Amino acid sequence: MRYLYMAAAVVFLLTILPLQGYSQDIITDVTYEMSFPASNLKDYTDNTSYRGIGIGVRRFVAPKISVGGFFGWNIFNEDTNKLISLDREEFSADVSGRQFRYINAVPIFFSTHYYLGKSEKVMPFVGANVGTYYIRQRLELGVYSINEDNWHFGIAPEAGIIIPLGYDNGVIANFRYNYAFESGESISGESNSYTFWSLNVGVAYMH
Repeated sequence: MRYLYMAAAVVFLLTILPLQGYSQDIITDVTYEMSFPASNLKDYTDNTSYRGIGIGVRRFVAPKISVGGFFGWNIFNEDTNKLISLDREEFSADVSGRQFRYINAVPIFFSTHYYLGKSEKVMPFVGANVGTYYIRQRLELGVYSINEDNWHFGIAPEAGIIIPLGYDNGVIANFRYNYAFESGESISGESNSYTFWSLNVGVAYMH
């Protein structure tokens, strides 16, 4: 976990350091994230995640362009009896019976956004995020548990909107496609690239 904290600190330190550019305008946002698994992630945990949070900081470097950083946390889980094939160094087996499956995904990104509206009005935007995902996969079988955790290179295009409400506050909503490339090993021994969609809504502070 030490490396996770260090990576998050680097992203935000680089974001808040003075930048040469258009202005010193900054947007800070905190969002609640609801996420929908896809591909390999859906095969492992098929439930929608209602446990997620995101924190972003953006600094304008041109009238319609900002750069910044993002830190999030999304938790997926499923209580299932589905068959799972395990391919471990210690053993290989096909397992059924009641299982608790978990995925903790922590994206840490550098981001850039382009805005289609004016700051005093509704501000639609599109953005690109590039960085890393820390992903911890866990399987509980009775009194036994198996864990795999890896760092993944990842990308996350997004689109959204900011609605200023006055007094430097606003509402933000966005939709993000998360893709973590394959890295390390999964519990089953299969590909551990992960994809999921997230629908996010929260508050933005513009200063």
